[in-house]
Amino acid sequence: AMAQGQVAEAEVTPINPDLALALQKIRFDPKPPALIRDVHYTTSNEKHVRLFQDIAVDRGGIQLGVGAEQNYLLAGWSRPELVICMDFDQYITDVHTIYGLLFAEAKTAPELIKWWSAESQPKFVTLLEQAVGDTKQRKILTKIHRREGASIARHLGRQTAGFKKRGVATWLTQQEQFDFVRELWAKGRVIPLRGDLTGPNTLKDIG
Repeated sequence: AMAQGQVAEAEVTPINPDLALALQKIRFDPKPPALIRDVHYTTSNEKHVRLFQDIAVDRGGIQLGVGAEQNYLLAGWSRPELVICMDFDQYITDVHTIYGLLFAEAKTAPELIKWWSAESQPKFVTLLEQAVGDTKQRKILTKIHRREGASIARHLGRQTAGFKKRGVATWLTQQEQFDFVRELWAKGRVIPLRGDLTGPNTLKDIG
């Protein structure tokens, strides 16, 4: 196993156009009739993902994960060629869309966390006007940022402090890992999808 915080060098190249087109054709699964406890899990409730670091480091390949920011935690360690963020809750898929916009703007983890904060709401709205042409989608993303941004910022801040306290290098505490995840987004290698692990379409199409 590699030492804690040690990561393999990897150049992130633009995604192959044929692969990008194939990924765009993946079908979404139907929205679930109800959510567990009627909650959108916009932040991870998995408290000890750090315990998987040793088996995650430098695995490469394709990372398929459900949930929110834990996808970026694992990607910083595993150095995948492609990250598919799949969740049956469209709300979480939209949260990842926001992450993609913020990774394009933020050059460091503290900057990204600040983008989620309530004080950055006006600046975020301006960003959406410039980056998202669809009016309906802008309204959806604005609503999510207004409702969830402050709690996401607090969660990421607590995670940062906890990782630093334990000496765990992550995308939030090590610039090299943040840069890698940022490059995955920049090169079209992070794919948010609405899909259910037990559904009829999405996982089959990914396969």
